[in-house]
Amino acid sequence: MKHILFLLLFNILSFVSLQSQPSCVFTQYTTKDGLIQKTISYILQDRKGFIWVSTWDGINRFDGYTFKNYKARPGDLIGFINNRVDYIAEDHQGFIWALSYDGHVYRFDPRTESFFPLPYDDYQARQIYISPTGCIWITTEKALLLVTYQDDDSQIVIENFSADNQISSDEKINQIYADKEKSEWILTSNGIYLITRDSKRIISFFTEKYPQNSAFYKVTETEDYLFFSSEKGSIQRYNKQTKEFTLIKLPVDSSVTCLQVLGNKELVCGTREDGFFVVNVENGQSRQYKRTLFPQLPSDCIKSIYVSRNHEVWIQHDKEGITLFHPQSGNIDYFNPVSGRDKSEANSELFIVEDNSGNLWIHPPKGELFYYNRSVNQLVPFSNPALSLEKHKIANRITALFMDRQENMWIGSYLNGMAKLDTKTGRCEYLKLVDETSNLMENVYCFAEDNNKT
Repeated sequence: MKHILFLLLFNILSFVSLQSQPSCVFTQYTTKDGLIQKTISYILQDRKGFIWVSTWDGINRFDGYTFKNYKARPGDLIGFINNRVDYIAEDHQGFIWALSYDGHVYRFDPRTESFFPLPYDDYQARQIYISPTGCIWITTEKALLLVTYQDDDSQIVIENFSADNQISSDEKINQIYADKEKSEWILTSNGIYLITRDSKRIISFFTEKYPQNSAFYKVTETEDYLFFSSEKGSIQRYNKQTKEFTLIKLPVDSSVTCLQVLGNKELVCGTREDGFFVVNVENGQSRQYKRTLFPQLPSDCIKSIYVSRNHEVWIQHDKEGITLFHPQSGNIDYFNPVSGRDKSEANSELFIVEDNSGNLWIHPPKGELFYYNRSVNQLVPFSNPALSLEKHKIANRITALFMDRQENMWIGSYLNGMAKLDTKTGRCEYLKLVDETSNLMENVYCFAEDNNKT
């Protein structure tokens, strides 16, 4: 395996000052080391410690030394119709599930070292949800499929959950969520479905009573309640003890698109057209934050919300940059560090990762990677001068940002492979996915973490 060393001037020893930037060592991997293809779509580690990498031309399994490739070839047992795999996940029994670009689902059998297609006809999969309850949910264009295992067996049973429970194929699945009691909630464009843990009964809510106001988008949870965001400024609060819903109505008509718990007594809720609210979970009283009241906000359209361990609220709008809301003081700061830059090739997604000490790394929409210096309330650029040549624009080509449980930060880029940073020791690894002499792109799109904290 070929190793090429790069120097990255980056401060990892002091998260406060960010003035001293020690050198880090990068290790480079190329297709000569066995990587199957240049474009990476997903990465995870299974419970045995293997690293799985899905690409546009098959799947790799890496044992730390060599890569084993899985792709459809004449005469083999790999069942892929299309070798482009966009997503992989591991279930509770250790089987790897794969979703291909053409909407087919496959399951890896470790006994035969092969991927086999889902034994189900006429479906076009959109997403795979691996539930902590042991269920595998597959959303398709026509139905919601439920996959379960037979007792003490690796054989699976596939049910058309939509047809069996008279759910219309027109209902869009917005979220599937397992609560702390391991009951499962299915949020749709026409109500909510609950599968209780004990009886496995199917209970529907708001599917008929409010036919004009029944789309549900996101759910969040406290010790006593579950909260479901809906249309026309509505939030439904579910009491775990009484099993009853109570409506919390915000004084707006736009949809509540996202919501997060803020401490023990409040929610922060984003709307489609009316800014965001801080809501008391007990009495429903709310405070609104919108542009007419806070002109530093770039927009009243809220796309997502992230609440840090320090209870800072980071808000993504439909504009570039990112907003920071300080709940204790009520202050709002809008960071637009991408202003004036060439954004033609920048990623419009928001990425935020946080370590156990509360240190934050942020990639704003259309921006580059930043470290949040809390002491001066600034986003400090995180850059790699060694890769700043014309062909190495890592700053505006980031496609993934992930912090594993061992506090390794993984940085995926569109053209420059991926970098691994150990935030505890300061050791960095640069994993380059194609030959240095090749002009092939080395795209990395996302990372995942398994139960082994990798």
